[in-house]
Amino acid sequence: DVVEIAFQDTGEGIAAENLDKIFLPFFTTKKQGSGLGLAAVHRIVDLHGGWIKVESHPPHGARFVVCLPRSGDGGVRLWHEGRTPWKRS
Repeated sequence: DVVEIAFQDTGEGIAAENLDKIFLPFFTTKKQGSGLGLAAVHRIVDLHGGWIKVESHPPHGARFVVCLPRSGDGGVRLWHEGRTPWKRS
């Protein structure tokens, strides 16, 4: 079970060639801004075991759906969980 929260705007939308880049840190198509907003949101959602769905139909805006697990029993997943720790050679 998940909880979905949708955010939609009526802006210019996201060009198809940029859809695979929008969650990368420092990626932006704007003259102002750092390009960190969506990267931070993606990281927070991922840490909670969720995901984000993106729909864009230029020039009619974009729709983001944040999907989070309904149960918080698992807690926040830390960056090192499920990964082999680095070893010195």
